[in-house]
Amino acid sequence: MGQRVTLMHYTVCIMRNAKGAGSIERVGRKYRARVTRSGSRVVGPLRQTKTEAEKDRRELVARQKGPGEVPTLTEFALDCLNGRFKTGARAHRRSTWETNEIIWRTRVSKSTIGAMKIDQIRKKDVQRFVDEQTDISRSWRVRIAAFVSKVLSEAVEDELIVMNPAFKVKFPEEEERENVTLSPQDAIKLLNPPDRIGAMILVAAHTGLRRGELCGLRWEDCKEDHITVRKAISAIRGGDVEAKVKTKASMSNIPLTQAAKEAIEKQPRRGKYVFSVEGGGAISPSNLSRDWRSWATKNKIDPNMRLHDLRGSFISLLIENGADIRTVQELARHSDPRTTMRVYARSRESVKTEAVQKLELLIGSKTGNSFGDTLQDKAQCT
Repeated sequence: MGQRVTLMHYTVCIMRNAKGAGSIERVGRKYRARVTRSGSRVVGPLRQTKTEAEKDRRELVARQKGPGEVPTLTEFALDCLNGRFKTGARAHRRSTWETNEIIWRTRVSKSTIGAMKIDQIRKKDVQRFVDEQTDISRSWRVRIAAFVSKVLSEAVEDELIVMNPAFKVKFPEEEERENVTLSPQDAIKLLNPPDRIGAMILVAAHTGLRRGELCGLRWEDCKEDHITVRKAISAIRGGDVEAKVKTKASMSNIPLTQAAKEAIEKQPRRGKYVFSVEGGGAISPSNLSRDWRSWATKNKIDPNMRLHDLRGSFISLLIENGADIRTVQELARHSDPRTTMRVYARSRESVKTEAVQKLELLIGSKTGNSFGDTLQDKAQCT
């Protein structure tokens, strides 16, 4: 909470950060940075936006720090969390901010590297810190390293260090989980859903919506032949909230199959969400995952298949049926086509076998011999 102070003809609202990190004053309808160091008070110029004043604050803090006053990683990370990661143009989504705050509190602030001055940290120190996180999964190690790297990138921008020592940190090899995709036989089981959970599963498989996007689908985003993804339900401390979608690429139109269109039209209009509880509120993503496991068991779907694998199935089936990678990328709403191929494009063994058989027929039809005979002929010639 800010402290309000009345000065002359206007009110100053001081928004405090961590000790030594300065603060932002709201003067009337404008903002300015304020830093107190060694008893002296320094203020920046009045700005039209809080973002501009926040930039001034960072510059004042950096300017005030002498050679022996460079912040530790813990101090600077907290400053980022209280400032630029919380408000302004580079603010993180609330769920992302909360995850990073947990990483700072439980990992960074209690580590050796956290107590080091930022300008003393080297790549080997970051690598050692990541390697020490042996009690968590590889994916969480990646998250922790990404947070540290992001903080150090901000230190580069503030000219506290010249380069980011977290660049190209390596992670231990870990067997990558193979995405499980729906077989055509399992896909048929989704048709004509008798209840809400069945309808949600069908729409997920036919549109590639993420779990939170499916729960956050609103009636106003549904048109006659397509849906537009604008919101998602995100889990935070204390409950679920409606949030923006992950990236600009995520906000896109997705054509509807006839089955998906009918599943949506059959839902009762109890509020702004297509899939809602009786009171009209949004369905919790965690409850949807629980209902998926129950539904998958009842319908004898592969027990290793997750709810998110329906998105992978949507993408893989598009690829297997001849859609070009650019079209699939747009339908999947990925910013990078490499994500589409690397993470989701897992063709089934039967599809791979069929592809090789088609190649054999193609080569055989042009040479008069089978593929195997052609290879044998070449071997004899050599």
